[in-house]
Amino acid sequence: MSRRRTTAWPVYAVWHNMLQRCTNPRRKGFEDYGGRGIRVCDRWRSFDNFLADMGEPPAGMTIERKDTDGHYEPSNCEWVTRDQQARNKRNNVVVIVDGEPMCMVDALKRTGMRMSTFYYRVNKGGMTPQQAFDIPVRAHGSTN
Repeated sequence: MSRRRTTAWPVYAVWHNMLQRCTNPRRKGFEDYGGRGIRVCDRWRSFDNFLADMGEPPAGMTIERKDTDGHYEPSNCEWVTRDQQARNKRNNVVVIVDGEPMCMVDALKRTGMRMSTFYYRVNKGGMTPQQAFDIPVRAHGSTN
């Protein structure tokens, strides 16, 4: 496929960036992908094969590895929104709220806790992320 703009241009850019993350040591972020052993399967070294397997990404979607320690290969990749992808990062903080494990962003939404409250409790109060969520959030402006 040529690099000129076509209807496949967005998926070509995803494919190209995926390869660069895994193979180019000069690429920013290489240490989080190729540098820690994440590879692109042999089949996906060809753009045409990648396009045949993944298809065009729906609007607003990006490629996601279901297993963040797994490789870029058909059984481990899917198109997801950026919000969904953000919830599958290795550095996510997972806490239990109402008996359910969830990432910090979802826990903040569920509890109504402000990000500033969470950071204060952890960074200034010396709490673990779980302890920060175990203490109920006081209604804003409340003196209780």
